Amino acid sequence: MRSGILLLLLFTLTLRCAAAGAGEQAAACPTLPQFQSLMARLDTMDPAASLTALDAYAANPANDNPNACEALELDSLIAERERGLVVLAMGGREIVPGAVFHCNALQGRALVCNGTTEDGTAHPLAAGIRAEPLGHAVTATLVSKLPGMILQRLYLATIGGLLDGTPPKPLHGHQSGFRLDPGSKANILIAIFRAPPPWRIRKFAWYFDLQPAASDR
Repeated sequence: MRSGILLLLLFTLTLRCAAAGAGEQAAACPTLPQFQSLMARLDTMDPAASLTALDAYAANPANDNPNACEALELDSLIAERERGLVVLAMGGREIVPGAVFHCNALQGRALVCNGTTEDGTAHPLAAGIRAEPLGHAVTATLVSKLPGMILQRLYLATIGGLLDGTPPKPLHGHQSGFRLDPGSKANILIAIFRAPPPWRIRKFAWYFDLQPAASDR
């Protein structure tokens, strides 16, 4: 009987400790009330309006949390909406970017864009990004509905080149139409936008699985 009571007491103590630990973990980095209010309103907004609201929130010093509890979530929410507001129209389809990065300045020859999250342009497999098949030259168009953002330049790159520090090559074309050719061996399209705060630079990347033409098989 005593052993049963002892086990019950130990079990109860364990549950209390677990609950206390969970409570401490949840309270360790509490989000600000204004952030919680913004989250409650996001679902009532269209993507462009919600992106503008998120950008404005992140750019306002009054919303700085000393513990930066919202930083990663804000970056993720902003990127999620941006991915739907800039697409690559190609072959009758609209392809969203495989990766989005935010920063205030591009670094080095590889145009690295480190912000809240590290630039992983050269590591799509680590992020589980699916490459789009590209077996022949096609004309593509960049379609942007990003509020307040201006396309600065398009670049072509290879994963191996970026890993080696080789600069992406500027794409000599226009947003309204340019050619993507597997013969160039480039398997990444990069678009750099000048943007309003909180980040001056927005970097988007599309990935391609280059497939040999039928005549080369």
